[in-house]
Amino acid sequence: MMLLWPFFSVVGIAQESQKPADVDFYGIDFSKVTVSGVKESVGQFVSAFKGMNLLFVSESDKYDLSRFLGFNVLETNISISEQQVESWQQQPLWNTAKQDLTAEDFAGILGAYPETETPGLLIVAQWLDKKGGIGYFKVVAFDGQTKQILWSRDMQGEAGGAGLRNYWAGSVYDGLENLQKQLKKESRRRK
Repeated sequence: MMLLWPFFSVVGIAQESQKPADVDFYGIDFSKVTVSGVKESVGQFVSAFKGMNLLFVSESDKYDLSRFLGFNVLETNISISEQQVESWQQQPLWNTAKQDLTAEDFAGILGAYPETETPGLLIVAQWLDKKGGIGYFKVVAFDGQTKQILWSRDMQGEAGGAGLRNYWAGSVYDGLENLQKQLKKESRRRK
């Protein structure tokens, strides 16, 4: 394990050098999320997922990605993420075990977003585990034309709050706070 540490350190530094300064933010993509241990219906989750994306607009001060992640967000456009929620309704990913997303899954997810000159930023929901009370996500910055991932980080947070939307939005907020701390530590290590 100690022999692999330098390799992972170099990969992290190289990836950090590709992190774009300016991005367009597309919200949370729920098209491939797995949820487990829940009693609510698929329709209730679709409504909650749409509501979670709206928080980035209606509560933009609270969900300020510039503060959490260090990006300059030029535009927030959640319309495609909202459409992707509808496709989740057709997936057999409700009340199932965790399924890891593949490189092909990420290529398909990112391919749904518009070709632009500006890099994109997306939070990809991977697994919402009601039993553990934790949401698992991947934050990706990607080239707006080639859809190549330029920078990514895993993110997880504890769920909490009243109502289905707020409960899982709590996991996003907690995850952003956790990731902010992680990025600060990484920044100090590089100095």
